[in-house]
Amino acid sequence: MYLPVPIGTLRIVAGVCALAFATTFDGTAVGAQAPSSADQTPQAYSRVVTNDAKTLTGLFTVHRVGTRLLFEIPRNQLGKDQLLVTEIAKTALGAGYGGQAISTRVLRWDRLGNRVFLRSVSYDVAADPSQPELRAVQDANVNPIVAAFNIETYGADSAMVVDVSRLFVQPPAELGPGSHIPGTIDAARSWIESATPFPDNVNVRSTLTFAQNVVPAPRGGTAPTNPS
Repeated sequence: MYLPVPIGTLRIVAGVCALAFATTFDGTAVGAQAPSSADQTPQAYSRVVTNDAKTLTGLFTVHRVGTRLLFEIPRNQLGKDQLLVTEIAKTALGAGYGGQAISTRVLRWDRLGNRVFLRSVSYDVAADPSQPELRAVQDANVNPIVAAFNIETYGADSAMVVDVSRLFVQPPAELGPGSHIPGTIDAARSWIESATPFPDNVNVRSTLTFAQNVVPAPRGGTAPTNPS
């Protein structure tokens, strides 16, 4: 059984950047962000952000090129905390409700070579920077990578252009709706509705389709028995 699902909105706010990802679901998003482990050579800007691109500026410059969604991330946004808020925008009967908050998570963009990594940041354990136990706390609280992107090209002031389409049509388990909606996302029937940047955030809305295994409900009656 397949259920169409509009997914939602990503909001990224500057300062403690707030990423708000509102979603409309009929199922559960499960996915991974894992491009090739080898660095991909960035292309010329005009070959990635073509004349057909629809571009909006804000906290990030956002480009829509066909079905692709590109974020142009300024260098000054690397290493900054951003709050990701995931919400259901619309959903099917029995699978949550519109406006329901799914999760909040602190994220951080990092760069290594020609790749950009999105890390999940936890403040569950902290230490006074002036105390010797700070190193031990840091060593036991490494920020895990939840998504990785090849840098497609570089914009002005070495801003990194990355294709984040899969982040919104196949969100990794850490960023998806989790156990709120059963099923597995079908990326072939999912798409990004819109991406709107503002000075202090970015909103992304998508529609997801989830495949669900339907078990027939048991019916009344007496099961046959084998005579002894």
